[in-house]
Amino acid sequence: MTEAHPAACAPSVVLPPPTAASADTRSGSHRGISPALLGGFVALNLLIGGLPLGNEVYLTDLLLVALLVVSLLRRGPAGVLKLLLRCCAVLATMGILVFFAGGFGAERFLPEFLKTALLLVGTILLWGEIGWPALGRMARLAPLIALGVTVFVYASGQGDYYGDEGRFGVPWWGSPNTTAFVIDMCIALWLYSMHQDLCRRAERIERMLLTSFQLVILSGLVAFLLITGSSGGRLALLVILARYAGLRLPGFLLLLPLGAVAFWILGLRVPELAGSGRLLIWQMLLVTQITASKVHWFFGFGPGSINLTTWFTARVQSAHNMFIEECYSWGILAPIMMLFAIRRFSLRVRGAQMPRPQRLLIESVFGAVIAGFLVDTYVMAAQMTWLGVLIFGTGGLIPHRRR
Repeated sequence: MTEAHPAACAPSVVLPPPTAASADTRSGSHRGISPALLGGFVALNLLIGGLPLGNEVYLTDLLLVALLVVSLLRRGPAGVLKLLLRCCAVLATMGILVFFAGGFGAERFLPEFLKTALLLVGTILLWGEIGWPALGRMARLAPLIALGVTVFVYASGQGDYYGDEGRFGVPWWGSPNTTAFVIDMCIALWLYSMHQDLCRRAERIERMLLTSFQLVILSGLVAFLLITGSSGGRLALLVILARYAGLRLPGFLLLLPLGAVAFWILGLRVPELAGSGRLLIWQMLLVTQITASKVHWFFGFGPGSINLTTWFTARVQSAHNMFIEECYSWGILAPIMMLFAIRRFSLRVRGAQMPRPQRLLIESVFGAVIAGFLVDTYVMAAQMTWLGVLIFGTGGLIPHRRR
């Protein structure tokens, strides 16, 4: 079923001019992060953000902290207090859960907990801080830089991440899976930029040249995504392309996560996912958790506690599924709360009034992220925390439903 719309450049709804009564006043009169600041932040992270500083700390962490400090200083006293109270309450709750689970002794507890805290605090601080002009700058800049980086890495011979497996990855972006994550988000941004350019008045020759250039960039990004060999990246790409093609995906955000664990709950024997070992990893983690004790089933083992040694792969320190990762780390309530949050977000998007290009971008990006959650945990990768913060922070762009 395709999505009906009168014209490519026409908004999906006609928005009335904002009034004092209908405007969202959560952010007061501040204007948010400037396009130049956000563009510079994204460019630095793509180019050098993965530079290691030691003890699992990367330059991207410092850049993200600097961006959050700028965001914090730009808010009024009431907004600062409210944000700090929210962050402290959530982090305190997480700390209590870790205490009950006895997770303080995990080898990677501190860096994993700090990554989670940074992702949480960053999302709250940037919620509503990123305006559409800044996102438009990012949509034009990030894909070009990302393609330039991938071409350089591929040409210089640094992209064969696992040596002889033929899977491509940018070393300072992390594994091929996180490389695919970056490229997926850049593809969604580039499609948004292309959609915006459809509304430009230009001569026929100029439009043909622009379209040709855009298709070359898009083809390059898709080609590098495919050679990463990332199953999560390909799944996310399908979601992005399907949404931009006008196909609706009803119930998608809830059905996919439930299907991911159905094999274990129902005792189904599902063929392995192309020899990746993911199904075995998921089953081992869930069986370990439920057979350990009720405390671990309800409160998890704490962040950084995944540490498996299997016969089919090297040391496993990730569940390769965000829902199972959260369940194992924080207990059964964590994935339930994630599903609840996803449900609320999907309802908010569905009820919001947005121009068509903006709706396509928001829905495709968040749909791709949730789809990727089924087979990976790239949002929690140390080098990619900044991108996760930006993605979740853009949720503040969605207007509230008018009553």
